[in-house]
Amino acid sequence: MELLSPLSRVHEVDPLIDAGATELFAGVLTPEWKKAFSTLVASNRRETTISNFPTLKELEEAVGRAHERKVPVHLTLNLSFYTSRQHERVGRLMDSAAGLGIDGFLIADLPTMLRCRQEYPDIAVHVSTIAPSFNRSTLQFYTDIGAARAVLPRHVALEEVTGLAKDTPLDIEVFVLNNPCPNVDGFCTFTHGVHEATASRVGRFGRALRHSHWAIALARHAPAGLLGLARKLPGLIPPPCMLAYDIDVVAVGGLALESVAASRAHVSANMRPKTSVDCGACSLRTLLNAGVKAIKIDGRTNDTTRKIKDVRYLAALLELARDDGITDAELCRRTRERFQEEYSGVCVDRSCYYREFVPR
Repeated sequence: MELLSPLSRVHEVDPLIDAGATELFAGVLTPEWKKAFSTLVASNRRETTISNFPTLKELEEAVGRAHERKVPVHLTLNLSFYTSRQHERVGRLMDSAAGLGIDGFLIADLPTMLRCRQEYPDIAVHVSTIAPSFNRSTLQFYTDIGAARAVLPRHVALEEVTGLAKDTPLDIEVFVLNNPCPNVDGFCTFTHGVHEATASRVGRFGRALRHSHWAIALARHAPAGLLGLARKLPGLIPPPCMLAYDIDVVAVGGLALESVAASRAHVSANMRPKTSVDCGACSLRTLLNAGVKAIKIDGRTNDTTRKIKDVRYLAALLELARDDGITDAELCRRTRERFQEEYSGVCVDRSCYYREFVPR
């Protein structure tokens, strides 16, 4: 099973691989793209400078370093759609990335997938979670157009994940750490880059602060009132999906969707504070035995310290999951202990990717 780590700066390559990452994924947000389209619409679904390599030259250096360590690097080009002007620019990015030796592309829209298969048949296409695959028919469709791997949506239940992984024509990848959302990624039209686009310098600083390992550690001990005030500052204001918007519920086939709507409207009141960590590590052995090809860490925006911590945490637990001498109960107990040691927290229902493992 591969362990995918987010990557956003050259200096992160070696420490992430040393921590246990076996694959890396990254994005690039060049000055030319920002000048043409701003950060409201990036070439990928992390529309902020700190989430991406700022130049192709730096991405090339990172790819070179990773290849020296025999570790592949995949590039995200995963908006759900591009305008004709944007699609032309994405094509140029693909050409440049292919030239510098990128190993795979994470793609969501069909035109970009087809272009990659036609122009670069030796470079893998990974279907992004932005193009949600909920069933075998969808996975077969992507297989038929040449995809090698699909990243399943975060909302697919563990039983469904294992079922798909055991009987699927392409490799399966799943998220197991950080940032699940009540909204389905592939159906979401919110943007993460609004603060940087409207207040570039302050917005960048605020985003960096929100994802700083040290700032989050301090925030765990801050009064709730102080955190509330901080979230009103420029760059620290929650993204649009966290606004207290309302949803009108409709009936589908006689089933009212009140509970779904309740989880997605007024999200800020329903989600845990961002000082906590979302985790699905208790499921690693189940995913491993099902034949899941790769587990993925969300967090290209996170600082280097946090990225390394996340990789080290999952790499150690993967070793335990592979040890047949450790029972499932013992594995879960040691996973929770390791979680508490690393993140100074305890497993809770609302922060678990796969709640089947939460003690009742």
